[in-house]
Amino acid sequence: MELAGNVIVLPLFMETFAFFFEAIFLGIYLYTWDRFDNPRKHLLLLVPVAIGASFSAVFISIVNAFMNAPQGFDIINGQLANVNPLVAMFNPAMPIKVAHVVATAFMTAAFVLHRLQLSDY
Repeated sequence: MELAGNVIVLPLFMETFAFFFEAIFLGIYLYTWDRFDNPRKHLLLLVPVAIGASFSAVFISIVNAFMNAPQGFDIINGQLANVNPLVAMFNPAMPIKVAHVVATAFMTAAFVLHRLQLSDY
């Protein structure tokens, strides 16, 4: 990461914001059970949690895709040159990796929720 971090730092930086967005709303959700008269309104707090988790997954998957198909920079005389973070982020592996991770995350969550609904939890 000493070398690659100089090229692909933008999605790592954005992932920290997505993580904090997710963590803040998850904390609010977990510690406000007794403050809502209507449980459905309380359940709406999970929407920003899911959005933050999805963005976090997207940004981390972008970094993983870059490691599989690095581009957006040149190495000249052992030094990085012509660094283009957007080209590095939107490399050829990115669409498939991001779609795979986000789709399987939602499918896993749906499966777990479905199994909980079927049981007498």
